[in-house]
Amino acid sequence: MKSKTMIIALCSAAMAWAGMPKRSFGESQIYEVIVTAYTCEENSNNPMHPCGPLRWGGDRYGPGMACPVEWRDRAMDVPGYGIRRCDDTPRDGYLDGLPHIDLRVPTVAEAKRIGVRRMIIQPANGLPSENSGSANALATQADAISLAHTMVADGDVNTAVARLLRTARAREYFPTLLTAVDLPAEHPVWVVTLWVPANEIPEGAVAQPDASAEIAARCFLFDAQSGALVTDAFVSKDVLETLGWLSQDA
Repeated sequence: MKSKTMIIALCSAAMAWAGMPKRSFGESQIYEVIVTAYTCEENSNNPMHPCGPLRWGGDRYGPGMACPVEWRDRAMDVPGYGIRRCDDTPRDGYLDGLPHIDLRVPTVAEAKRIGVRRMIIQPANGLPSENSGSANALATQADAISLAHTMVADGDVNTAVARLLRTARAREYFPTLLTAVDLPAEHPVWVVTLWVPANEIPEGAVAQPDASAEIAARCFLFDAQSGALVTDAFVSKDVLETLGWLSQDA
């Protein structure tokens, strides 16, 4: 009887794994997921504080993420957030039929900025490292736009714009986007704008730099040397127009 029960359990687990939404590219598997975020930061505005112990161990105040129970202890490469280990489970393992991952980040502000996203992630070897990014240099506009698209699966790559700029020049033209960015003046960053559908815009989101303007796109800043996400925001049409005529730095 025990062996029969075990066989049924194994078959059920295999069926659950086979049914998980995924896309195959060559020998590697990538997954389309719903991404949210939480923090254990001690903050009066943080409903999660104090966090309880993580289901599968780890540092409550370090990088990691909650994943469907089938992904226990798996390391996943999350574009812009680096390699994260599944060390906990979210309240809902799946949302809208897709796996749900809940990133653990340092602050309430960052958790709110992430909101609810669709993203493409893939399995990775190695241990998680805070702010490690994707660890892949972005050499071309196509690379930068492709990375932005992995973070917004329904974004329009056909109208996307990307410019490679020194941090100082990016700050000159888009000061509100780089308020909290601490990079050397000569450090190269990609600024990418990507149109996103209304259902990808969280309730209450406002455009930068003018909160009264309509949201025209989502804007990403990537570290050109590492591929790490530096910051992102929803922006108004004037940002798109500026980026449209702005030439790239050498």
